[in-house]
Amino acid sequence: MLLILAAFVVLQACARAPGPPVPKTVPGFGQQSQPLRGLGVPDPVESIDTAAAKIGRASSDKSCKTLDPLIHSYLRPQDSSARRVECLSFLARLEGLGALSAAAYGTGGVIDGEANARDGRSPVTLLLALDTDLHFRLFAIGPGGPDGTIGSAQPDPLAFDSAAAATIDAIRRGDCADLFLLSHPVLAPGASDEATFCAQYQNAGFQIALGAKPEVMPVRLGGNALYGFYGLALGPGRYYTLLLGQHDGRPLFGSEIRAQIS
Repeated sequence: MLLILAAFVVLQACARAPGPPVPKTVPGFGQQSQPLRGLGVPDPVESIDTAAAKIGRASSDKSCKTLDPLIHSYLRPQDSSARRVECLSFLARLEGLGALSAAAYGTGGVIDGEANARDGRSPVTLLLALDTDLHFRLFAIGPGGPDGTIGSAQPDPLAFDSAAAATIDAIRRGDCADLFLLSHPVLAPGASDEATFCAQYQNAGFQIALGAKPEVMPVRLGGNALYGFYGLALGPGRYYTLLLGQHDGRPLFGSEIRAQIS
């Protein structure tokens, strides 16, 4: 009887004792809130950490065969030669990639790391978005910070919100001058030339889709001090992840990445 009582006391004490800390799952992987789902924001089917591991391994394959499938389908040209040129340009910037950490922000995500540069090792941030098959894929490489970007706080999240809303409004109105002023000079494709940049949006699919859904506004997905992600669900096959980035203390539009998610 005494042995049974002693065992009971030990079990009770163990039940009250704190267990090992529960790992914090990266937001955005299987953790979409119901309001986001209701706004058409899809869930990933793999973690951002899995995507980071794949890209880390692929960065050492000089043939580009393993990196090519990890580039977002929205960016990949149909022509195989053009696709290889694009892949090799990514691979060149990922030489010596290491010290990786990753975080997901809804359908967007970042991988902080270091890569070889002319003057030694340099911090880089890989930018990812959900693809048609609901896997994270690489679509851009941006500047990193000496301590990375993950865990840093946006100084003013409302400034990112305002920039995202103003960008969408400028595209809807076809206001090239406003759109150009709101665009990031490094992250936005073709942003070095106003006419070339605006031609991407004038009477193009994204502008037409926005015009057909005037009530839809960007949904904040999250971000850090340098990067912010937003979602836009514009109907079957037209889900967009928007990237904004800080430049000279201002959040500016980087790009829109479409995934054919219904």
